[in-house]
Amino acid sequence: MTSDTRDTFRLGLPTVVTPGMELTPVLHKRVRIERDVPGYGRSEHYGIFYSLWHSERRGDVGGMLREEPHGTCRGGDTAFTMPYHTTIIAVADLRDVL
Repeated sequence: MTSDTRDTFRLGLPTVVTPGMELTPVLHKRVRIERDVPGYGRSEHYGIFYSLWHSERRGDVGGMLREEPHGTCRGGDTAFTMPYHTTIIAVADLRDVL
């Protein structure tokens, strides 16, 4: 991971998810995720990742997310995927990175 990516997460700036990106800085921290959801368009999610992995064959990052309730979603633990190049992730609570 480059120092630019570490600084981006440290500052809470949105970052586009890319292949091979080091996501350790967002593990166990409250994050904001913007991604396309088939049939629903662009949506925003908040939660805490407890595990993350890359699947370059599928073209995404996956993980176990404790998602916060929003809209019609009741929240809870869920397997969560983030496609490369279209998903944006940011640390939502800067107290987590200071």
